[in-house]
Amino acid sequence: MNFRQRRGQAFETMMLVISVIVALAILGVLLNILGGVGGLFNPSNPVDSIKKELTRIGGSYSPGEAPVEVKLEKDRTIDTTQVTQDNPNILDTDLTFAIDPSIKDSVDASGTSSITPTKDVQAIIVVCGGKEDNKYAVAFGRKGKERDVANLCRTTAGIPV
Repeated sequence: MNFRQRRGQAFETMMLVISVIVALAILGVLLNILGGVGGLFNPSNPVDSIKKELTRIGGSYSPGEAPVEVKLEKDRTIDTTQVTQDNPNILDTDLTFAIDPSIKDSVDASGTSSITPTKDVQAIIVVCGGKEDNKYAVAFGRKGKERDVANLCRTTAGIPV
């Protein structure tokens, strides 16, 4: 009797299991790719992005190299307390918001501890931390002005430009 004819139900079941595992792996890869592409067209929540960046620098020196694209929503105030409440390394009094001239027409910044967008706007943020005095800054600006926004962040945090 030929081996091919002796294959039974166990062999067919194993082939089905292997097919399912391969299909799930392919699905996982595709979802990762699509998730990354979605981020290009759907900028992230500014509060979550600032929290993530503050957690990343973790109370240490960071010159703020990586701008993050965010969507600022009209009349949705962002303040330093919101973005530091879950971070044990940075107090809200140690954090300053800075507004680049490229975006001043779209936000109302009453002081340096909160901003309120006056209209929906695509923006970038740069988060940086100073070497001394536990000073941290978040600079807001428009895409295309990354260098100016990063320099504003550094200056606000006491980092030489």
